[in-house]
Amino acid sequence: MIPAFVGLLLFATSVIRPTFVVEPGYPPNAVGGASVVAELRLTPGTDPDVRILSGTGVFAESAKSALQQWRFTTDRKTSVIVVVRFRDPNFYSTGSAAKEVETGAAEPSLPFPAEIVEPPYPANALGQGSVIIRADVSASGTVTATEVIKEAGGLTSASEDAVKGWRFLPARDTQGGVKCSSVFAVLVFRIPVTAPVRPPAPGTDHAY
Repeated sequence: MIPAFVGLLLFATSVIRPTFVVEPGYPPNAVGGASVVAELRLTPGTDPDVRILSGTGVFAESAKSALQQWRFTTDRKTSVIVVVRFRDPNFYSTGSAAKEVETGAAEPSLPFPAEIVEPPYPANALGQGSVIIRADVSASGTVTATEVIKEAGGLTSASEDAVKGWRFLPARDTQGGVKCSSVFAVLVFRIPVTAPVRPPAPGTDHAY
């Protein structure tokens, strides 16, 4: 599967941001959503080394294929966490649902998601795609601020509101104390589908 292509140029600051991103493609035969957590190990002048910490199957393959093509400008070796949430496409959600994330083998110096909030598919939204957000994580594991890296129309606001409710196991310093950090969240939407309508039973004039 070829991931959707999106290129972004961003202002360089002291905060690490991607200068180029590629969206993960939603696996066409998937019947439910999934979460993938990846560590991107960054070294100046080389492509990211993507390590999948949580998530398997076609979802992990799609996420890894896209993240290997992300580009960053950095003058030192470092790592960032990217959480890819493939939203469950099988229903219209009127409210956000919290979901636990399978624990992965992250470095203690990096935050790791403990619980994520599924964004609703806005009633007035049309289309599909990905929203990419940089989130600041406090020493207590809460999201304190968000920055939209890539928008997707009416899906953007719902995604940002959901990420603000995510919870993390906080990063730790070399002495074992908790510290502030940041992560990237990628929320992948597919147009929701509903259960197929069954044909009318013999002797009836309606479907149910």
